[in-house]
Amino acid sequence: MSLLRRNFSPLRIYLPAPVDAADPACDVVLVQGFLTTPAALDPLRRRLEGHGLSCAVPPLGGLRGGYQTHRVARCAATLAEWLAARPAGLPPPWIVGHSMGGIIARHAIQHLALPAAGLITLGSPHRGTPSAWLGLLLGPLTRAPLDLIPWNRRIRRLNRLPWPEALPLLSISGGADLLCPPPFGRLPFDGPRVRARHLRRLGHTEMLGSDAVHAELLEALGI
Repeated sequence: MSLLRRNFSPLRIYLPAPVDAADPACDVVLVQGFLTTPAALDPLRRRLEGHGLSCAVPPLGGLRGGYQTHRVARCAATLAEWLAARPAGLPPPWIVGHSMGGIIARHAIQHLALPAAGLITLGSPHRGTPSAWLGLLLGPLTRAPLDLIPWNRRIRRLNRLPWPEALPLLSISGGADLLCPPPFGRLPFDGPRVRARHLRRLGHTEMLGSDAVHAELLEALGI
């Protein structure tokens, strides 16, 4: 499989897709990456729902209502507001974020104290990523890449905040990831419940359908 296919396929994750109603009373919240639609998360959703877990992709707005194009802080606030509608008494959900989705989830947890059972990030640029410079070419369509430039102020501020000790955090990176090269996906902190897994030969979007990634997810979720 070519590097391009590993990092940008399938094409359908970039095509317009209907935004389904999302129920915050779910077991797992899936947060999509930059410029993709909720369809990108379908392989994860199918695998988790096949093991009896309910999943939802929160409606964070963006281009045409489905593309992830808003900036990190705005998406994090929308995520927190959406989860505030969760019925009282339910335990907090796990959150799985792909690419920028992992940074959005981190911002919601670290800045906004969003309740969560744990966080799993897939190919997330915890230190920013050089590919964000290319995203700036989109100009007036979105300013989200500004939040993903390496060592930008927002990333540095987020990385100075401590991670909650009691909260599990698993970061999964891919050795063939062109959009978030492994050095930029490295976590900025450690802790008793913080883990990192590096899977060789996996690309940025390829990891969404990877059996190895799914196995890591299920283990982290205790399935």
